[in-house]
Amino acid sequence: MGIGQQLGTAVGVTVSTVVFNNVGSKIGPGEDTIWMYRAAQWTNFSFGVISTALGVIFFRGVGVVGDRVPKSAFVLDNEKGKVLDA
Repeated sequence: MGIGQQLGTAVGVTVSTVVFNNVGSKIGPGEDTIWMYRAAQWTNFSFGVISTALGVIFFRGVGVVGDRVPKSAFVLDNEKGKVLDA
């Protein structure tokens, strides 16, 4: 498990717990606690939506992993130092 994953998990659990406790402080004693769980789960859902959006934005155009596109003939000849007629 990488440091980024550990840090993201720690921040996510902390924020959802803060939301859970904040909503819990606003309900009266003896009331249903489902609102606390719903608020925490909507927070987690929003983390997922944000992560998906960031993944789509920043990984757009990366292509297929492991797929090698052959270089064009111009690039190959130019890398060999040949002078090409234009």
